[in-house]
Amino acid sequence: TLAHNLAFDAVINAMLCRQFPSEASFFAAINGWDEFPGRLLRPPPGWPDAPQLLPAGASTAERKVHAMLYGSERQQVTYHELFELLLEEFAARRGEEGNGDGRLDEDGERAGAVLLGDHDGERGAGGLDDIASRDDTLKGVMSRIVEGWPPSPRQLAGRADGGSEQDWRMTPTDTPAALLRAAMRRLLSRAGITAGAARARRRLAQIDVSISVGTVRPQARDRRAHAWARLHGAPPLLWRGVARQTRWRPQPRPLAHVYLDISGSMNAALPILWAALREPHRTGAIRLFVFSTVIDEARPGDLSKQHFKNTFGTNIRCVLEHLAGFSERKRPARVVLLTDGYVGAVTAADLKRLQVSLFVGHYAAFGPDSASDLARVARHIEVLPGLPG
Repeated sequence: TLAHNLAFDAVINAMLCRQFPSEASFFAAINGWDEFPGRLLRPPPGWPDAPQLLPAGASTAERKVHAMLYGSERQQVTYHELFELLLEEFAARRGEEGNGDGRLDEDGERAGAVLLGDHDGERGAGGLDDIASRDDTLKGVMSRIVEGWPPSPRQLAGRADGGSEQDWRMTPTDTPAALLRAAMRRLLSRAGITAGAARARRRLAQIDVSISVGTVRPQARDRRAHAWARLHGAPPLLWRGVARQTRWRPQPRPLAHVYLDISGSMNAALPILWAALREPHRTGAIRLFVFSTVIDEARPGDLSKQHFKNTFGTNIRCVLEHLAGFSERKRPARVVLLTDGYVGAVTAADLKRLQVSLFVGHYAAFGPDSASDLARVARHIEVLPGLPG
């Protein structure tokens, strides 16, 4: 309906204006400031430095919502709040209290409101929406926009009338904790991470070593030969020389890095994931980092008692930049990422430049498609079962 479309555009327009302030004039040019509901779709004149107040005819609820969209305090506003405001305002302007169906089609309701996208068809349903939803470019843009959305404070539920009656029984399974531990073992094993710190920290490598040898062939580097000749009147029978040998020796190796997503959408899963990582972290098999749009390193021990830097957003670029900060000798060859999947784009070229292989533990709170960007470049993706969400 028109009310739904207005609510969606109001929030998305505000997000775009905050992300690209120089482009805010575009929304100001296509939507009027003196008329409702168009002024919900644009920033106020003079924004962001000296924003004007809403015109005198604006209601208290409208002022509150507009302040959430474009105010300096950066409060969060939900689509539900906007939708309820629109229904309330439309009903009040029509003098039809309690009209809550949202079916608003009169041209008068569209005054001063320019919606982006396809709104052709009956009730503005969008005749080309089905084609657009299959467009790869649009899906990529929407994926990047959704990454910045806060988690919804409302849990949506649904119901269905069902079909024909059938016999049914509960399928037996292991406990969620057991399933998760098994999945984490598979993931860490795929990434070459062992539970023993000694094995994790050292590996056999071929190295060249120099050894001292005795030889009858004169050696220019034998400094004692001149003194021997002065004392005994003849050069030594055996000269001291140096030979090179190749040997196998245990050498230190870079510890595998595990990067744990601590953005807001991961809150429900974090206690369980932390528990699963406690043992390899304690034994020194891994270095554990937490990330949002910044990186912080966890110390061995109870993670719930540690303080970490967190912006509550998500962006894999900080992980790539963190890895790039290590020298080639200290950079791990394999990296494990534990995330809900919405971390932004990473390319095969990024990983090739860093010479790392990516292994992903996917907390599929938003469904399997949320890991589609990572699936293109990861060596392995392990879906983590038994997590709430």
